[in-house]
Order: sequence, then C-alpha cells, then structure tokens
Amino acid sequence: MRPLRVVVCGTKFGAYYLQAILNLPSLYKLVGILSKGSKQSQELANTLNVPLYTTVEDITNEQVDVACVVVKSTIVGGEGTNIAQAFLEKGIHVIQEHPVHEDDYVKLIKSAKVGNCKYHLNSFYPNVDAVHSFIQTAKTLREVSDIIYLEAACSIQVLFPMLDIIGQALGSLQSCIFEPVNDPTEHSPFYMLSGQIRDTPVTLRVFNQMDLANPESNIYLLHRVTLGTNRGTLYLPDTHGSVHWMPCMSSSLNESPILNKRIDNKFLSYPVEEIVFTAQNNSFEDHYKKVWPKSVERSLLTFFEDIWNRSYFNQTTQYYLTACKLWNDIGRKIGPSQKVYIREREPLRMKDIKEDEEWVW
Repeated sequence: MRPLRVVVCGTKFGAYYLQAILNLPSLYKLVGILSKGSKQSQELANTLNVPLYTTVEDITNEQVDVACVVVKSTIVGGEGTNIAQAFLEKGIHVIQEHPVHEDDYVKLIKSAKVGNCKYHLNSFYPNVDAVHSFIQTAKTLREVSDIIYLEAACSIQVLFPMLDIIGQALGSLQSCIFEPVNDPTEHSPFYMLSGQIRDTPVTLRVFNQMDLANPESNIYLLHRVTLGTNRGTLYLPDTHGSVHWMPCMSSSLNESPILNKRIDNKFLSYPVEEIVFTAQNNSFEDHYKKVWPKSVERSLLTFFEDIWNRSYFNQTTQYYLTACKLWNDIGRKIGPSQKVYIREREPLRMKDIKEDEEWVW
C-alpha cells in the first residue's frame, strides 16, 4: 500500500501538519503546499522540495489524495470551508482544522459522500499529550467509578475543542444543552453555563474577552478540566500541563491514626496525589517542535484508518455534528466577545522568584 499523497493548505498553523506528515512517511507523502504565496510558504516549499500552489484549480485527484485545510473556516471569516468544499468535489479527502459551522459541516459531509471521499474535522487539542492522557484516563474511570461532575474552563477561541474534550471524557455529547448562569461583566469576564451529559452535571466557564491586536494568540486561558468521581478527582490544570489524580478520602479514615496507633487501614498508605502524566521537563520549544506535531500525527493516523473505512455516516460523524451544533448554540447564548487590549505578556519562571531569599514556600 503506497503512502497517501498530501497537500497542506496554509503554512502558519499548517507548519505543524507539515512536520506531522514528514513524521509518518509510511502513511503519507507531502506533494505540495497551497497558500496565497507568502514568503514563508515559498521558503517552506523550497526547503521541502514540493510545488507551491496558489489555487485549488491547479490541483487534481490524479496528483493528490488528501488535503489538510489549515486556514480559517467561513464561520470565523476565512476561506477554509470553501477550499475544503472544492477539494471534496474533486474527490480528494479532506481533514480540516476547527471550528466549522454546523450547516457547513453537513454540506461537507454530503459532498464527501458524492465525491466518494472522506471529510474529517480536527479539533487538535484533544490529541495534545496532556489532554490525550486526561481523556484516556477518564475513559478508564468511567468503567471503575461513578462520575459525579465535570467542571471545565476555557477561552472563547478554543471553545470548540473544549466541547470535544468534554465529550470524549464523558463518552458523549448527545442531548446536552447548556444554559447560562450569569452574564459576564467588565470585572468578571467569565460566562458561566450549566448543563448535563449522561446524567453528569457539567459546569462550563468561558473567558469571553478577545484582544483586538492579537485575537488568536493572546489568550489567558486554554483548557482546564476537573472530573469528579466517587473514588477521586482527575485534574487537568492546563492544556500543556501535567495530569493529576487525587484519590478520595475514605470514610474509614475518619478515625485519626494519631489517636489510635493500632489502626490498620490500607488507605493510609495511599498518596494524596498522583501524577498521571507529567509535562514538568517540557519546554515551549518542545511543544512547538514535538508536542503539537504529535497531536496532528494522532489525528492523521485516525484519518488514515477512516479513509479505508467505507462508512460515510458513522458515530464519529454524528458526534461532531452534535459538537458543531452545541458550539453554535453556546456562541449564540454567550454573544459577542468583549473587545479589549491585553498588554504583551512575558513568561515568568518560579525559580526567578525563588532566588529571592525572603520568598517563603
């Protein structure tokens, strides 16, 4: 079986797709880049020794099997949806970066069926190492414990992948409706919503401010999720952080071992916290060069398998249609983002603070 020939559309975030494709030589072969002809795209095409296309019309299914559409979709003011549609009409498989309007998603799925090809919507963040670990652990916890609640927080720019994270952690998004709990104010930029999935109460807080100067990158919060069970709590403090597990305190521990040295309880030796996945040794360079391309690799592996699956309308298709509908519904309820100017941020290392001898830990 020969590798699938791929063209990548867009070279900003698309650069991570390029690296992921190069990391999967047995499955995919890069055969071109589609862009508006920027200097960066020209340099990448020259470096990777592939053609640079500036229009979809120049590409046929005799040259290309798969198109990675990594430009803004129609719902956020870009041409990504139209580009994806054009490729599908040519019989070329498409994987498109989120988000996509629910009406466009249905249209693209139907076009894929007519073109005898596959369409896949990629929300990216669920396949980032820490989030992937959180989701896989949550799936195991659903089998060995009762899920009591889920609490999540994110910025408006990454709301769609947040819904995907919630859905994968709980195993469904079906019949979920979020209702607003509060309206954000100048002093409280979080919009709080409450919902329920599979009898599990879900609380979602959305940071609804957007930097006018840098709306995509200047984000205070990515994803934070807490999954409460009757046996402990699973916690993801950040998209790129570590994953923590805190076993619950057993009611049998109510009798203090300090007062009775003869107490023999196996739970006393349990750690109060365990690290399920650690990102402690990762640098930002690691994320850009390894972690993000690896996330795309996971998506491309799934897409490769899906291409050889002849089913066009399956559970995954229905799941992402539900996610698109939910994303649109929440967007309508939240309303426009507060437009603000956020001053440039500079990362701070804790060791720089700890160098101050007066700092108390």
